Amino acid sequence: MAVHWIGVRDWQQSISAQRVWGQPDFWHMHHDWRSHGDIDWDHDIVIIGDSGTGHPIEWTWQDHELH
Repeated sequence: MAVHWIGVRDWQQSISAQRVWGQPDFWHMHHDWRSHGDIDWDHDIVIIGDSGTGHPIEWTWQDHELH
């Protein structure tokens, strides 16, 4: 099981999510098809922040290059 954050950009949101779930295994800026492929929807925990969406957006962001 992995913890994914999607669209958690606000400092207070990240502190709140850490208190409940701990540090994320994956931190996605957007819910795009690349991040959608990283998530095991049957076992992983997905936290969607204020900047996230419930469905993948049409374009892909290479956020993995930032970390």
